[in-house]
Amino acid sequence: MKWPQRFLDFFCQIEAPFSKVLEADGCREGWLQAECFRAFQSCGLKTNQVVSGVKHDLVCDLHPKMIAEIKIYVDDIKRHKARIRDRGRLPWLLADIETLGPQTGSYLADVLRLMKKSGSEERYMILILPNAEDSVISQVHVAESNREFERKFGTFRVRISMLHDVS
Repeated sequence: MKWPQRFLDFFCQIEAPFSKVLEADGCREGWLQAECFRAFQSCGLKTNQVVSGVKHDLVCDLHPKMIAEIKIYVDDIKRHKARIRDRGRLPWLLADIETLGPQTGSYLADVLRLMKKSGSEERYMILILPNAEDSVISQVHVAESNREFERKFGTFRVRISMLHDVS
């Protein structure tokens, strides 16, 4: 089974407890990383691992090799709202994101870091949108439509973007 489907199946399994954890500020991503570790440990998944000098939320050294970042939506790109809305469904490429100058730790900064990573690993950006149907970030697509996998759950939506290597 490929990683996008594994991740979507995983969110189906944890939907009820995760819906409650989304209400807890400051620990949501850590809780989610721990649950990913529990679910995918047998697949070789590790959390908070340093690869080529950069720490990543999820890393798998077994086939298929993978690195991923998890971001639970924080409205960290409101200042770019007009540019995002004007762009429509076109995917944001490396140069597009660099012109925005994303803040360290933001969704787009994580995307940029994954795009610039060299190596053969599959790269995923996992975005969780809690009740954010009309949020600015829900309009930002960082991969072509055939490389984005999205599913709506009761209190949140998950978008998994498979990113290209641009190095």
